Amino acid sequence: MNLNEKIEKIDLKLRQLVLHLEKLKEENKSLKAQNKQLEKQVENAVHLIADTEEKLEDATVLLEKKQSESPSEIKDLRKKIDSSIEEIEEIMNWLKSE
Repeated sequence: MNLNEKIEKIDLKLRQLVLHLEKLKEENKSLKAQNKQLEKQVENAVHLIADTEEKLEDATVLLEKKQSESPSEIKDLRKKIDSSIEEIEEIMNWLKSE
């Protein structure tokens, strides 16, 4: 193998490496964008959980205050609490699946 062939081989490998590097840069850019989007989704989910937990606390306080009141109101409050718990569970499952 003469010198020109060696140089051509090195040049070919160098071009292949440059192409590979460009491909990796594009993939990295795409993954960074996807990561940002997922971080926003997680942040939104965290806010949803906090809001739902707040609703749950409010409903629990109301339930405790109204235990001496009519059974139908207590039943409604229990439904709200159960609904809030289900919302929290759905959000938690969604976060686990992401």
